[in-house]
Amino acid sequence: MRAHISVSLFMAVAALNSPCPRAMAQVIPPDLPPGTQYQLIFVTMQLTAATSMHIADYNAFVTEQAGLNPSLPQGITWNAIGTASDAIAKVNAPWLGLPVYNTRGQLVASASSGGLYVHTHLNPVEYDQFGNTGPIWSGGEFAWTGSFDGGGPIPNNVNILGGQEPWIGNAASPGYPNGNLWLSATYSDYNEPPTLQLPMYALSTAITAPEPSGMMLAAFGLAGLIAWRLRWRQR
Repeated sequence: MRAHISVSLFMAVAALNSPCPRAMAQVIPPDLPPGTQYQLIFVTMQLTAATSMHIADYNAFVTEQAGLNPSLPQGITWNAIGTASDAIAKVNAPWLGLPVYNTRGQLVASASSGGLYVHTHLNPVEYDQFGNTGPIWSGGEFAWTGSFDGGGPIPNNVNILGGQEPWIGNAASPGYPNGNLWLSATYSDYNEPPTLQLPMYALSTAITAPEPSGMMLAAFGLAGLIAWRLRWRQR
């Protein structure tokens, strides 16, 4: 009987640790009730120039970056947070009134905090698609945005993506009162040519926290049964 229990316990542990595509695909953020909707945001691990004036090019770039990590949620769309000649940031990558998390599971923005396109976040974006600290340039985690701090239109085409001096944001900054804004890093302090290689922000469409998989539920049930039998035999 003891051997049988040991084998069963091994099977339960193995089941708990075995790959489950659906569970592994949506592990960020943790501990959300099934059915909860949210959005994810990250700063890309790889870099790009800001020479194109078309937002579709940047959307393609961040989508490719998200695809490098198969553990990110599947079946959603990723959009670049940027302003180009044919789109502004808050329209191209809309905040949907949902909580927004970074890839460490930290809440960046909530409905009660005013949303995503505000001066101050609850936590900085900061992390790339793998949950690692984003690329560092000139002492900060800067990213191309070509955007005004509210994600809306800016006065001229000089500072948009594809312009002569696109604006950048600091992914490590949650905003005021901590200095640089996440979307527009002190405007004129970082006037850089669009050929500079920097990351970009990626924002997801709505993601729904999944129900536990059948395999996971079965594993928990088996583990519970084994624990009950062990307690019963010890009486």
